[in-house]
Amino acid sequence: MVGVPGRSRGCATCRKRKRGCDRAWPSCGQCQNAGVECGGYEKKHIFLVSTAESVQGSAKLNTTFYSKDRGENKPIKIKPYQPRTTQPSLELLSNKLARSAFEENAVGEFWDCYLPNARSALSRIVQYSSTGWVAVAQDLFQGNRVLRRAVLTNAVGLWAREKNVPQMLPSCQQMYGQTLRSVASYIGNTNEQQDLASIILVGSMLCLYECTYAPGCELFSSKQMEKYFAHVFGFEALMMSKDPSFYAQGILHYIFCDTRFQQITLQLQLRKRAPFAEKKWTTLPWMYIPKTTKDILIDIMADLCCVIEKSDSIALQGSTSEQASQRKEVVLECWRLHQEMQKWTAGLGYPAIHYLNRAKAGSGTRVEPTAEDCAISEMSLLYCATCIILYECLRANSDKSDVADWPEETNPRLYCHKIGSFLEFFMAFEQGRKIIQMVIFAVLTGLQFITRQEALGDNLVEERMALFMSLGDLRGVILGAVDGVDQASTTHHVKELSASKQMT
Repeated sequence: MVGVPGRSRGCATCRKRKRGCDRAWPSCGQCQNAGVECGGYEKKHIFLVSTAESVQGSAKLNTTFYSKDRGENKPIKIKPYQPRTTQPSLELLSNKLARSAFEENAVGEFWDCYLPNARSALSRIVQYSSTGWVAVAQDLFQGNRVLRRAVLTNAVGLWAREKNVPQMLPSCQQMYGQTLRSVASYIGNTNEQQDLASIILVGSMLCLYECTYAPGCELFSSKQMEKYFAHVFGFEALMMSKDPSFYAQGILHYIFCDTRFQQITLQLQLRKRAPFAEKKWTTLPWMYIPKTTKDILIDIMADLCCVIEKSDSIALQGSTSEQASQRKEVVLECWRLHQEMQKWTAGLGYPAIHYLNRAKAGSGTRVEPTAEDCAISEMSLLYCATCIILYECLRANSDKSDVADWPEETNPRLYCHKIGSFLEFFMAFEQGRKIIQMVIFAVLTGLQFITRQEALGDNLVEERMALFMSLGDLRGVILGAVDGVDQASTTHHVKELSASKQMT
């Protein structure tokens, strides 16, 4: 029913305005047409407090009244209401209410951490950021118990870490285990869009938990990252069990785009071909919805995964005429991707490049980044990391005599400096844990490139210092995270090699 909070499934704004809602995401069509802010689909909680005093108050009513029966007044005796003997004690009611209030407070802080003041700019943020799935989870988590438990696990984990209350971490681990068991029983019934959307969101929540909140080990440790890899690949298989056209509309489309981002960045980090690079996965999910700035850049990254895997395979071969031919193919593919990157920077990606160039250390008055700035920053860093990988591959497979005549924009070192100067600007503001997850891929990519080049005898001290000095107070945490991801990647490669040997 329109305007009825308990029954209406429309957004908060349409319920308030008593209008029909088409439930479009990230903002409904009614709100877009009216030019008002869409309030989202999250239902607000109402707490009802019942106490013994309020119950006993009913006994103060008059104990008699007079009814009309054939014109005669006859008194009828009313017995005072007697409270149930099984009524919960005040202490029990207080504990339950306190727990509910704490949970809602923790969940509220969790949303604020990952979507700070983002509702008003959500339609623009999803163009750049990979955190649009968090907004979908915020809309759906009240209606799905498994998703709600996964959200609560992360929310309490964030609370325990931020408030320095380690005693709460075992409770998080218990909720995490319950979520895993629920997923196992729930995963077979994912035919409807909302069911599949919820279970994919649970997977993203499990990945987030392993990265940041799991107790018993350091933040982003190799042990945590190995579990993170397992979750990513497991839910990747679940998503690929459906036809690509299944993700062409509704909230599933937006969840697919953000989850694809997560999976392709991991494959690029592992230097492996991405299953989502197949043509059907880069076309069918966008039959009805145009690609965003983020989607086009991820398409380039997906193709780059294939090129990097081929380049690494060539490097393991001996020097042959066939190898020379394969290197030429890799170089041609790299130049094609270079052209795609140039087209992206001149078109949809221009805001990210402009922000990257503007946000240099000491350039004018610094204004604290908005939620939209954070989203654009994520694309800026992703662009730099992609350029490092692309141009390192291009130079590694080209003749050194050719490299001297290339434009400066094909030098991977340039992007290490860009990441460093950009982070020095951005780290001046307190962005919480989101900033760690936003920068880790770019910093890891830069450091891995520097390490490989130094192993070949090059001197990249300036580039290493540019990255180190830019991290500020988060240097220890981020470098520890980089080591954890790096070690987990090595472990993953060893397991893959062992499995392939057993098969042969």
